[in-house]
Amino acid sequence: MTAVFADIAACLEKLAKSGGEGETALDCLAELDGLVTSPGLSSYSLIEFDWTTWRPWPEYLSGARKISAAGLHDALRVGVAMLRQERFVEGTITGMVQSGKIGELAGVFRRAVISGQSPPL
Repeated sequence: MTAVFADIAACLEKLAKSGGEGETALDCLAELDGLVTSPGLSSYSLIEFDWTTWRPWPEYLSGARKISAAGLHDALRVGVAMLRQERFVEGTITGMVQSGKIGELAGVFRRAVISGQSPPL
């Protein structure tokens, strides 16, 4: 499980360095989408996750809740919500990169890898 989290963290870090734009960003987004829907994370029901009704999402997006303080399960949901919203609202990810939220999200996954943490089901 931690290997998937390490891959997610590395991809988010590349995304942050890209500024959220260009070919590197597009490659990262495709990779992230594959990672969060991978069989290794299927037990977390992220594919069926209704991000539009998840109440914390607007709070994380606005900064009212700090992504860096999120638990691993919420971090996974933030990642899914971010990817899904970008499909409807272009610039979501660029805004998250510019505000430092992508870096915060990567940090949550890095800490999980270091500690060997897995989110509760």
